[in-house]
Amino acid sequence: PAVAAIAESFASTAIIQSAGAAGSLRRAAVDAGIPTVTLEAGEPMRLHALVDVTPHREEQDRLRAQSRVDPLTGVANRIALQEALAAASAPGRSPHALVMLDLDRFKSVNDDLGHAAGDSVLCAVADVLTDAVQPDDTVARVGGDEFVLVVRLDERTSHTVVAERLRSRVQEVLDAHPFALHVPVGVSVGSAAVGPDGRDADELLRLADVRMYDAKRRR
Repeated sequence: PAVAAIAESFASTAIIQSAGAAGSLRRAAVDAGIPTVTLEAGEPMRLHALVDVTPHREEQDRLRAQSRVDPLTGVANRIALQEALAAASAPGRSPHALVMLDLDRFKSVNDDLGHAAGDSVLCAVADVLTDAVQPDDTVARVGGDEFVLVVRLDERTSHTVVAERLRSRVQEVLDAHPFALHVPVGVSVGSAAVGPDGRDADELLRLADVRMYDAKRRR
């Protein structure tokens, strides 16, 4: 006869209910995790558990994505940046630029106008950087006022050209920001070419950082 089974889990015990041909209800208690059980009438039955894990997987995906996003600006964080840089550094990949930007005199915004004003500036910078690159490029906030981008290059564009274009776009937004009337904020930039300047992530970040602070000293 066809057998319909319902399992109710109680700690380490599962209760199996089986409907026989005459409609009688037979029960068997088994330890959870044992695949084959024997009912009271002596009939063997294999226990199968079907569990919909979709909500669990969706929650895992959500938490994984959340752990890679800067909560203030919504751009990538340091974890996501490291993953993007590792992918861009892989042999055979198309050329990429690593661009690092740092806001000048940003501390004065927080000190003079409050952290809400500073947060507004950071979000504006994150928005303009996101709009300035392609969807498959990476924009990350890695410090209080420091952003790093991994940007795909075409054959005619160098990393320095991309870095200057991004610096100019950010400066336009900063100059137009309401708080710029009270505390003028600038932006310094440094960059490196993934591949020609190396493929080690830490070395590329160090090189871009050195070039950025060289630019900052010249301002």
